[in-house]
Amino acid sequence: LDATGTIAQIEQLLHIKINIYTDRNGHTYYANSNEPVLPGMLASQVLSINGLNNATHWYHESYSTHSSAGKADAQGTTCPPPNQDGLSPEQFASAYHVDSLYRSGNRGEGQSIALFELSAWQRSDLNAYTACFGHSHTPVQIIKTGSKSPPLNREGETDAELVLGAAPRLGALKIYETANDESNYLSQWAQIIQDAPAVVASSWNQCELDITPQVVQQENIFFQLAALQGQSILAAVGAPGSTACPGDSNSTPISTGIVDPAAQPFVTAVGGTALLRTHSSYDYETTWDEGTAGGGMSRYWTLPDWQRMVGVPDPVYSSTVPCAPFTEHSGKYCREVPDVALNANPEHGYWVYCKTGDGCDRNKPWTVTGGTAAATSLWAVLAALT
Repeated sequence: LDATGTIAQIEQLLHIKINIYTDRNGHTYYANSNEPVLPGMLASQVLSINGLNNATHWYHESYSTHSSAGKADAQGTTCPPPNQDGLSPEQFASAYHVDSLYRSGNRGEGQSIALFELSAWQRSDLNAYTACFGHSHTPVQIIKTGSKSPPLNREGETDAELVLGAAPRLGALKIYETANDESNYLSQWAQIIQDAPAVVASSWNQCELDITPQVVQQENIFFQLAALQGQSILAAVGAPGSTACPGDSNSTPISTGIVDPAAQPFVTAVGGTALLRTHSSYDYETTWDEGTAGGGMSRYWTLPDWQRMVGVPDPVYSSTVPCAPFTEHSGKYCREVPDVALNANPEHGYWVYCKTGDGCDRNKPWTVTGGTAAATSLWAVLAALT
């Protein structure tokens, strides 16, 4: 339930005081100074009250750029050449044997993928990308949610390019956009759960240690509903030292800062590998980014029963991290992430087109990129094809 009002009305209704604060980095924000109060009859029916502050912002997992080539534009004739540094959609399909799905008639027909975005982007770059990798005629639907307009950010268009390149005949790509604050963030998840697209990918995250328990609990309700509806939610786990969660003083060697929503037990957490290949053929994969695939141990959630398998739980670290403050007891083992992984190595990453946004090169718009955000978009494609 969304509600708006003046500061005075909210203060009177919830018996709180809204103040202006300054954080250690000099950023100002507003927040309530005490917990809200509701009548007992109503309070028993309310899980959480969110949106009383604008302190929390989510971060899109960064795309790591390795190289650039070509001078193509929307009408250009130069497309990125086949080489060992960058994977075209066809090379990705060959390396991971997705082309066998194509040959059997599974190219995404009739399926939809939704992208969760907290930013907007320019459509011209996407048109230029599909001009080179133009076997996709997928309708792209922009769905604006929430009460505010999102800022421009190039990351969302890269998410879309990778999906359209790898799912040649996807039935629909739905891109949800809203402003980057607590209220709009949760409202957008509510809209996605209501619309019920089959596959949802998000590379926007926040450190588990920084996000409020109320948001985590509300998300958990959404993701349980998504699971009951047959939706697959995929989220990037990030990499050690990422913007959202650079780590904390209590971290273990394999718990360098876990992000939400990837750690949620009803979400498929996507990590990164380094793919080694000869031409377009799969050679082998190894861990990426300092010997891990990203992720580690959740500080909130215990190990789900379905995750008990060979190699999980980790015998050394899994019982040393306190977890699950939302349950009656900590439990011996914590949820481990990621659940799946895929090539995220920018040195052998994916060709994308970026000319009009911040950080783009107008003269060399074709770049090779990687990161767990790329892996998340491509795992969404695999889920839709399956």
